[in-house]
Amino acid sequence: MPQRVVFTKPNEIRLESFESQPLAPDEVRIITQKSIISPGTELRCLRGDFAPGTHWAHWVKYPFCTGYCSIGEISEVGSMVEGFSEGDRVTARCFHASENVAHVNQLAHIPDEISDDDAVFYALGMITFMGAKNTEWKTGDRVLCIGAGPIGQLSVRWAFAGGCSPIVVLDPVESRLQLAQRGGAHKTILSSAAHAKDAVLEAFDGELPDIVIDTTGSPAVFPHALNLTRSHGKVLLIGDVGDPSQQVLTPDVVLRGVKIIGAHVQHETARWPEKEIIRLFFSLIADHRIDLSGLISHRFSIEECDEAFALLQKDPASTMGVVFEYS
Repeated sequence: MPQRVVFTKPNEIRLESFESQPLAPDEVRIITQKSIISPGTELRCLRGDFAPGTHWAHWVKYPFCTGYCSIGEISEVGSMVEGFSEGDRVTARCFHASENVAHVNQLAHIPDEISDDDAVFYALGMITFMGAKNTEWKTGDRVLCIGAGPIGQLSVRWAFAGGCSPIVVLDPVESRLQLAQRGGAHKTILSSAAHAKDAVLEAFDGELPDIVIDTTGSPAVFPHALNLTRSHGKVLLIGDVGDPSQQVLTPDVVLRGVKIIGAHVQHETARWPEKEIIRLFFSLIADHRIDLSGLISHRFSIEECDEAFALLQKDPASTMGVVFEYS
């Protein structure tokens, strides 16, 4: 029987066997090859670390099937499915499960030249693309990225592909800064945001950056992000806190005209639907304009789901891309 990862209640994980469901005419069955944990999102869901009335509280209902970044091979297609066939390698925003059923509109083909290790980052690539799109950054914009976890790494790569310069990354973990440099960061700062202003000014030759990306999902970082942005600059929020009421505005917003922009994977438009974003992401990888090498730090089987999430909670600084591989 297929298996999936379930958060049965806050801070409790179970590997659950389940019956395969029949296909609707517009659905396909996918045998999962890899899925990647989205640590900020999934740890918040696991802990129940969110306030009542937030979108988190409406979304996360225990028992909660977790995961939304998987790739696999189609094993069966519904009677009305067009454009996809058995054996196709596809992306599908589905659970950490050995088998998933997805609507045809949720799928995108993975080109032959894109490896599974690169392809599994597509959903995180979508989220960070929304940051680039919503912020409307342009060639030559000076960018500071706070946080060099998976979302920070992908944000750096979009900024590099878009011609931003210089790109500076701020994080208290040296190994993460090294990965950011591999992905296009021109300079790095080994520090927390609270104590970084002098170093930021030095990195940008006495100026503050045009755009600050806060990827941390920490309300304590938000005021510092506002203060580290030039007058009339932009702060991009990609990390999503569990209680937005903890995010406190500073005088920078009114007195210096700092703009706050949010990004979420659901910010699709007619011009930029999911499939088009994924196509662009894969094309930039194929053209070597986005380099994801080295971003997978740990690999687990789905039977080791307890160990994977325990590692992310106990030693997050040692992790980057944490991937489930399915035999």
